[in-house]
Amino acid sequence: CIRDRASSEVRQSELRRTLADALPTQLIPGRLIRVDALPMTTTGKVDYAALPSPDTVSIDPEAQLAPLVGPVQEQIATIWRQILGVGRVGATTNFFDLGGNSLAAMEVTIQLRRQFAVELPLPSLFRHPTIEELAELIETTISAEVESMSEAEAARLAGDHPQNP
Repeated sequence: CIRDRASSEVRQSELRRTLADALPTQLIPGRLIRVDALPMTTTGKVDYAALPSPDTVSIDPEAQLAPLVGPVQEQIATIWRQILGVGRVGATTNFFDLGGNSLAAMEVTIQLRRQFAVELPLPSLFRHPTIEELAELIETTISAEVESMSEAEAARLAGDHPQNP
């Protein structure tokens, strides 16, 4: 049970980042569900049977439908749809709320590497679980790689060839 006493609400994305920093990827839960209090048995132990089932908790419809902005977000959404077998996704849709898990995250990471030619470690998806956050990370990574290139590398990448006199 994780609770922020200074704030009544903990953002799932912040919690996932904290968990990704502290736990191995395979131990990060696929779904996070907020409960006001843990149900207890008469003997004072947690009543696991009384906890809400992840299947009965609905996904935020506004996050589901937030518009995708730009080609990077569109490509990420396409990858998610293929791997997770879902229909519409939005820019602020959480990967794990759609049923994503560590195995699916690995598949997404591989597809992102193929699509964008960027190396993203697996925990990146746990730290940036929305399309919006992941697109920003990819764009920042690509920009940093381009800025670190020499002029010759940049010209070669752009397809420009030096003219021979």
